[in-house]
Amino acid sequence: MTTTKKYTITALAILLVSVFLLAGCHANTPAQTGEIVSLGSDSGKLVLSVNPEIAISYDQNGDVTSLTGINDDGKEIVSAFGQADGTPCETVTSDLVRAIYEAGYFDEDVDGNDKNIVVQLIRGSIVPRESFLEDIKTSVVDTTKTFSLNASVIDIGDDDYDESYTTNERQSPYISKEKAMQIAAAQAGVPFDKALFSDREFDFDNGTAIYELEFFYQDTEYQYDIDAVNGTVLSYEHEKISGNTQQATQNTSYIGTEKAKSIALSNAGISAADATFTKTEFDFDDHTPVYEIDFYANGMEYEYEINATTGAVIKSERDYDDDHRTTNTSSSSSSQSNSYISAEKAKSAALSHAGVSASNATFKKVELDHDDRIAHYEIEFYANGMEYEYEINAATGAIIKSERDYDD
Repeated sequence: MTTTKKYTITALAILLVSVFLLAGCHANTPAQTGEIVSLGSDSGKLVLSVNPEIAISYDQNGDVTSLTGINDDGKEIVSAFGQADGTPCETVTSDLVRAIYEAGYFDEDVDGNDKNIVVQLIRGSIVPRESFLEDIKTSVVDTTKTFSLNASVIDIGDDDYDESYTTNERQSPYISKEKAMQIAAAQAGVPFDKALFSDREFDFDNGTAIYELEFFYQDTEYQYDIDAVNGTVLSYEHEKISGNTQQATQNTSYIGTEKAKSIALSNAGISAADATFTKTEFDFDDHTPVYEIDFYANGMEYEYEINATTGAVIKSERDYDDDHRTTNTSSSSSSQSNSYISAEKAKSAALSHAGVSASNATFKKVELDHDDRIAHYEIEFYANGMEYEYEINAATGAIIKSERDYDD
């Protein structure tokens, strides 16, 4: 078994300057290398990133008006590049990639593969034609072939951001989970449609928004952390696997979480309307791909493992659920509800108490948990430079605890 691991990578740098252009820097966004790029009076800008980072300004026809080195490496490439004004963007971008190659920036690989080449369209830029970004990508790919470079060329456009984080004050600062997955697979040299992602979580690590990704391909398991703001690969690790796990990871025809939940409910004899799910996760159990399903209904708590390939029930357990069980008293003829409020309602209660609109909030955590046998939702979110933490009673919606602090 072999493992390769690195934690600081400067090779793959994707500069997300649109966040600063239209919305201002988010409190959790770490400072980027080099200077901030602005549109100014130009029609548009591209950012080319390998390790050198270069801003390419262009006019309404797609012809270059200026080149600007963003980091020190980019400034060195630009200073030696020569005249570019009036030349089509696709020609200049390809020539810059060639210059970067000749300067030796592709000599060091990342996770055993050539470094990604990223071409990013700055949000707010005018697009001379519909195929503008694709034409540039194609031109760069053709250029890499002339010197036998196998680098993946990645384009980032307006459709590659998670708009669920867009508010009235700013556009979304985060690339989509799908784009982060594409970046990780490309750097690992894995076909994206063949990569089996078992974990795709959005989280914060020391104030940096990241996507924590785990995926399998053939006989290897990969773990990547991708910066959710600029797409940088923050860490990567891969490990060889063997036996049944390899066979399982090659099978991409899994039944899906909804089917697994339906199988568990059917086995338990519970209707979907009566069940409250607390866990639905994909995992491997002794090299077998499974869905772990937990839910409660009618005073009982159920735990299931469903074979992710066949739908067979591998394990089923149930027990009395004292936290959610219905309790009747003849004297009062009253009953305690056996169902919890939804996570969305809990989030709404927290936002209302904080005086924050949903459009301004970025949620970090929404989890159902128990503390001293009291079921509650643990909710954490950011808004307007503040960090909020709440515990909401899962049965009544009452606020158990609330805290807020400046979001450093």
